[in-house]
Amino acid sequence: MGLKLQKQREKIFQLFIYNERLSFSQILKQIKIPSNLLAYFLKKMVKEEMLEKRAGVYKLTESAEKLIPFFVKNSEMISPLVVILVALVTEKKVLLIKRDKRPYKGFWSIISGRLLINESIKEAAARIVKEKAYCEIDAVEQKSVIYERLIEKDKSKHGFVFFLIKAKPKNNSIPKEKEYLQWFNLNKLNKRKIIASDYWMIKELLEENGKIHEETLVETKKTTKMKFLYLWPLSIS
Repeated sequence: MGLKLQKQREKIFQLFIYNERLSFSQILKQIKIPSNLLAYFLKKMVKEEMLEKRAGVYKLTESAEKLIPFFVKNSEMISPLVVILVALVTEKKVLLIKRDKRPYKGFWSIISGRLLINESIKEAAARIVKEKAYCEIDAVEQKSVIYERLIEKDKSKHGFVFFLIKAKPKNNSIPKEKEYLQWFNLNKLNKRKIIASDYWMIKELLEENGKIHEETLVETKKTTKMKFLYLWPLSIS
């Protein structure tokens, strides 16, 4: 689908952010595109279960309703991604995973995954570790919240809100090492092989409780520098 057509389709979705139900004629009046093209879009969106049609009136499906908070008009309005970081620690070692996708492909990092809308933080931590390290966790501690931005050429490239969790594997399910999953001695971490912010979190944040941090990674062709902007207490129940 071309960019122009994609934008027209996005405008249709946007109408339903402000209107619960719309007829074909109401949509046509506001979008102002050829009626045959609008009919094509609506038919396709119904087929993809974005819209449902009843008695000649369209409305968002239940699954499409969940997308409303994520709809943005332009790239400057994109929100940070909420991610759970689980530092799995036992016997003075931390389990790290090698990233297989950008950003930081090939670097070692704390086990992580998105926080899903139907999960608590602890539930997400348990799911992520089970999916990526094939084990169950115990003694879960919520450590810090970190807002991180990756800056390249003076522009924000990525943004994340991290919930840092410290946990132990249950005795009967300690993960075995694989090519992409390894235990690292907490006192002998290789700074050059680990994502800069992850290295900092492991070294500085695993023994603190209840603080919010804001930090920025400034990326150049040769190096990645960290800048710390704010730090203040947080009460985590």
